[in-house]
Formats: sequence, structure tokens, C-alpha cells
Amino acid sequence: MICKQQVHQDGKHCHTCAYSKGLCAMCGKQVLDTKMYKQSNV
Repeated sequence: MICKQQVHQDGKHCHTCAYSKGLCAMCGKQVLDTKMYKQSNV
């Protein structure tokens, strides 16, 4: 886990962290390349 938030599924990451890192919330595999995205940490 990245942020210690409660996960709603039996996965490795919460939805917010998975999306921001481009990972699958369930298995943790990279599914999206986010290096060209402009994301805020708010």
C-alpha cells in the first residue's frame, strides 16, 4: 500500500493511488503510462 487508506477491494492499492501511478488496483501491475500527464497532488 502507498497511502494507508482503506481499500474497498482485496487489492494492493486504493483507487486514488492506483490511478495516479497508472497501476492496477487489484494486482499492482503497470497498466497506464502517466509520465506525460499533468497531475496534481491535491
